[in-house]
Amino acid sequence: MNYHGQFRSFADVDFDLYMRERLELLKQGVRSENADYLLNVNEAEYVTHTVTQYTIEPLVLHFDDIEASSYEKMIPAELFPFNAFVTEGESYPKPVVKYHVPVSGNLDLLRCVPNPRVLDSCRVSLEGGAICFEIVDFSGSAEQIKREADRVIGYLKTQSGHLAANVAQFNASLQGEAETSLRNRKQELLKQAGTLAGLGVKIKRL
Repeated sequence: MNYHGQFRSFADVDFDLYMRERLELLKQGVRSENADYLLNVNEAEYVTHTVTQYTIEPLVLHFDDIEASSYEKMIPAELFPFNAFVTEGESYPKPVVKYHVPVSGNLDLLRCVPNPRVLDSCRVSLEGGAICFEIVDFSGSAEQIKREADRVIGYLKTQSGHLAANVAQFNASLQGEAETSLRNRKQELLKQAGTLAGLGVKIKRL
């Protein structure tokens, strides 16, 4: 996925859809295997390999290692508090505090909507191995900045927690999905082989 610039965190693709697409890839992978190989493969080893291949690496936000940086930035008048003395369409320099939350794992999950979800979103960017968000300092108050940052961090914790549970549940289901896909495909292949054998003619190998 493209992570240039800002994007809405945990807001673009339902994890349920992401999960279904991954399961479909697993099933297609089993179906695409050579018939002779699949009929003679060690089933336990094949299932273990398939589970490893389609396991989703969890997304981990390292909230204990958050850092902050600051700089000045031109802020559009539309983003100022309602009682600010600004002119519509203009931009004004204001100090900005950027929070850096280190992140590891499957970064595609940053765009996935967990189930359940928080009916909110925040704009973030991915920079130097961290998910970053900005707080514009309109008040000159460290306490106000901290309150706003705590709200965003709380949102990120909740969403990433729900998503971690979704990923764990999906990964736990892979063993059964792989076993079922392999068993069904082998039954199909054996049925096809039986049909050919019943024709009473020599089978040509392709």
